[in-house]
Amino acid sequence: MIPLHSDSPGLSINPSVSRYLFTTMAHPSQMNDLFFNISYPPEHRPNSSVYSEIFSLEDLIHRVDASARVAQLNTIERLLKENQQWEEEISRYRRTWHGLMELLDEAFELAILVRGSLEGFVHQRAIAEQEWLAFWGISNCSSESSTWI
Repeated sequence: MIPLHSDSPGLSINPSVSRYLFTTMAHPSQMNDLFFNISYPPEHRPNSSVYSEIFSLEDLIHRVDASARVAQLNTIERLLKENQQWEEEISRYRRTWHGLMELLDEAFELAILVRGSLEGFVHQRAIAEQEWLAFWGISNCSSESSTWI
């Protein structure tokens, strides 16, 4: 029996093995998977004798080829799903990264705005102190702005 996931896009069968009967059944250990039983149709079942005319190594090779093909399809399907999951995770990280970069840009612009406002405040405060002192007739002897008020 060969496992094939139930949500697979389909099974392409080699025309040379079309004389086999493909039946599906649920495997007891994994109810989400379908298993294909590759066998002859009941009316063409070969004899159990190794020397029978119906038995041939070519038939066995075709069975193995079909089994290998189903296994390859299962592996490809699993890898495609895993790749899709990784791409979705990368996409989430990229969106998060871009959001963080936009937030950082806004924070940087805000810091520049705060710095400009602080410099403007210091300058306006120095002018206001000088005008206040001039109003009361007090002269400022030092070139530095004093904060005695």
